[in-house]
Amino acid sequence: MRISRVVRLPSALLAVVLAGCSSPRNPDADDLAAMHLSRLGLWYGQFAGQNGGKPPKTVEQLRQFGQSRTNPEQLAALKVADVSELFVSPRDGEPYKMVKYDRLPAFSGDPVVVFYERKGRDGTRHVALSGGGTLAVDDARLAELVPAFKQSAGDQ
Repeated sequence: MRISRVVRLPSALLAVVLAGCSSPRNPDADDLAAMHLSRLGLWYGQFAGQNGGKPPKTVEQLRQFGQSRTNPEQLAALKVADVSELFVSPRDGEPYKMVKYDRLPAFSGDPVVVFYERKGRDGTRHVALSGGGTLAVDDARLAELVPAFKQSAGDQ
């Protein structure tokens, strides 16, 4: 009888531990998204600063700009093998959506969103801010920050 209690306790603990580990959510994805978006926002702001306030017209233009400023050690710190990987959300697996401006807006109190997750996860989308900051926002807040977002509901 005593042996069965000893076996049950470790088995029960193992079951609890495994149940906690079997969650489909990747706890590192949020951190990776913030790191990647921060870098994209930084490059976006630098690109505009070096081009008279004009931001990149395409993702490819920004990718090339970033590639020219990134070495293998920086890629390793960002946990990617190639700059192109920074442009895909680790949270939803979709390419980030770049917000296009003719000129980078002047700071008016609200942050200037330059990239956002197309789908997001758990009711939030991570966004990149010009200059390198990031936020996690719901769709209502994203629509306030990016007016074109609510117009393109099909291209979320």
